[in-house]
Amino acid sequence: KTQKKQSTFATIMNIMNSILGAGILSIPNTFVNSGIIPSIILILIMAILSLIATDMVISLAFKTQTVGLAQLTEKILGFWGALILTILNLLFLLTALVAYLVLAGDMITSWFDLGGIDLNPLAYHAIMELIYGIIPISLTIPRDISFLRYFSTATVICVIFFCVVMLYKAIDYHKVNSTVKMSKLDISLFSSVSIYGLSFALPSVVLPAGKLYTTKVKRRWFVSMIGIIIALFFYAIPGVTGYLIFGDETNGNILKNFKSNDVVMIICRACFFIVVTCAYPMIAQTVQAMWSQLIFKMDQPAELPNCKRFLILALTNSIPLIIAMLLPSAKPALSIGGALGGCLVDFAFPSLEFIVLYRKELKWSNWRMISSGLFFVFGLVTGVIATYQSIADAIVAFS
Repeated sequence: KTQKKQSTFATIMNIMNSILGAGILSIPNTFVNSGIIPSIILILIMAILSLIATDMVISLAFKTQTVGLAQLTEKILGFWGALILTILNLLFLLTALVAYLVLAGDMITSWFDLGGIDLNPLAYHAIMELIYGIIPISLTIPRDISFLRYFSTATVICVIFFCVVMLYKAIDYHKVNSTVKMSKLDISLFSSVSIYGLSFALPSVVLPAGKLYTTKVKRRWFVSMIGIIIALFFYAIPGVTGYLIFGDETNGNILKNFKSNDVVMIICRACFFIVVTCAYPMIAQTVQAMWSQLIFKMDQPAELPNCKRFLILALTNSIPLIIAMLLPSAKPALSIGGALGGCLVDFAFPSLEFIVLYRKELKWSNWRMISSGLFFVFGLVTGVIATYQSIADAIVAFS
């Protein structure tokens, strides 16, 4: 049966749903690391690099006639290349699940704060995460969670509302925070790189996002460009406005900077609470498939017998839940995920695959081979440094 083709608008919405999410709440905090001008330049550079890597993935998939990044990687880099990609993606997605649990916990903490109950002490935080975790984890149990697709567009609507609110708040504050810096450069810049890498992680999701659109490379690249440009504005607006309002005090979750009884922010928190609660089981489906492939050599966990599927569900949910119970902030998890997923998976892998596939067709002196080599080195080096910096931040957060 031939599947119905998607319109350009529907494909752009798919791309937006794939790269926009609750991670936008950490963007304002990245401006603390490098100030306004370097942060804006860095966001722009990461968006451009993401677009280049996306073009590579689309072109490589067309040449090899593959439909997913894992399949593409196995065809070009073989079993070990695909295995490394799977492990990196698994770590990347597990950190995303941790971040969703912690962000939802932030919303719950703010609501209890309205009643004068403080859930910030670690013991209370852990109990709250354990109880809340029952909701998203229970949504991963059904073998068919297709009903959650109706919440996907809600993410884009929520992000638009959030950006409008942040613009309104910046105008309402009437002044710039005294700690705001136009420029600041040190190693903490790499924490920003990892967050931006996560924010523009389009190369790893562009193939499934556009699979029902068209096989024409230029048209797929064009809709990807539109999606990245829109995302660029959605990330820059709360980034700049949040930092201008709170300066060095900007939290890893910008919503925590606002008072618990701020009515507009209560609505924002409710919106993002729904977004992360529904995003968790959707991401968990991919994590289940990866665990299932690694352990049982089968990437369809819904078809596993109950005992094997229980093991997959336990691995998928217990690891992020335990970490979320001990982690007071979502930023370290998002940073580590961005370093692994954004820098290594999205930048290093596509360029390496291009080099391997075309090494017999193009000379090493060819500009495309040289630029791919430089791109690979960039992805590898920034990935390693950003991972180191993110782990250091996580240790500080745990301590």
